[in-house]
Amino acid sequence: MSILKTCPAVFAVEQEYQIMVPTKQDALVWITVGKKAYYNHSNGVLRSHTVIHRMTVPMSELNREKSYSVHYRTIIERKPYFPESEEEVVITYPFRPLTKTIGINLSFLSDTHGFEDGPVKVGQWFGEELDVLVLGGDMPEHSGDLKYFDTIYRICEQVTKGEIPIVFARGNHDTRGFYAEQFEEYTPLKNGLPYYTFRLGPIWGLVLDTGEDKVDSSEEYNHTICFQPYREQQTEFIRQVAEAKEYQDATYRLVVAHIPFHQRHENEKFCIDDQLFCEWAKLIETIRPHLMLSGHLHLLRINRKGGEFDHRGQCCDVVVGAELIRGGAFSASALVLEKEGALVHFINDQGTLLRTEKIEY
Repeated sequence: MSILKTCPAVFAVEQEYQIMVPTKQDALVWITVGKKAYYNHSNGVLRSHTVIHRMTVPMSELNREKSYSVHYRTIIERKPYFPESEEEVVITYPFRPLTKTIGINLSFLSDTHGFEDGPVKVGQWFGEELDVLVLGGDMPEHSGDLKYFDTIYRICEQVTKGEIPIVFARGNHDTRGFYAEQFEEYTPLKNGLPYYTFRLGPIWGLVLDTGEDKVDSSEEYNHTICFQPYREQQTEFIRQVAEAKEYQDATYRLVVAHIPFHQRHENEKFCIDDQLFCEWAKLIETIRPHLMLSGHLHLLRINRKGGEFDHRGQCCDVVVGAELIRGGAFSASALVLEKEGALVHFINDQGTLLRTEKIEY
């Protein structure tokens, strides 16, 4: 019986894939792509006392080979001398890199808050034609227990089968609870940070971490957060990205951020960092993204550039693309990227198409 909790999830971060493998018990885990091995290690020491393993693979390697193998040895006893483990097990997965230039099918799920069945049905709307899965945060209800992170991987398994790339952004509920400080160990990051760029074929993307939705001094957090300086630090990252111009040759430029920060909330307690978010908007304008994907508001809506909800200077349309309502009913978004624009389908958890809207770049 396999010790894997789910199949691997293949996350896109910059020019690499971070292949995350959740396990049920202590084991040595590594990946091979072609003839090369990639290990989960701590400065040369293979990690085993963990329930999640991260192996980083260059995109070019996996895109060429179009398959990867997970290897593991279950630990019997990790003694200081002559440690014991079981025989090696190998499981191979096919991988389908994004090679399309038009008609790219993208599923966007956000704000599932621990529910799985409905989000999976929405995520499977394209079936075998799905090219990229984007997760926009708040997949578990909170980070109060490590077991809640399994929701992320069960959804990924059923939607992608470990065969296509995934883009991941952190949500504000992910920052709450005893294990919030360890959340990044169980999700993709770059240089220890959950914001980064990514490149998938003709798509270049910017993943941002909008943090919490109220001021740091709010009684709800009771002295446990410092997101204002954290967002200031992220501002410098956005500036560096804008100046680097690595996005220039991309056919499609996307921004993924849990909170649609261009919009000021009608409730004052949610209106935070106004000047900073205006600066974010101005910096991102130089990137000229084609669209932005957000959740948080539990709505199915497109915030149009220059429209009613454009309070801080949108440079593109923002798809607020997921809705969870009382009782667990769930709806989200399925997008088709074309060169001139995107079709945004809003789908419910019965697989019903609610409506389709068009975004023109």
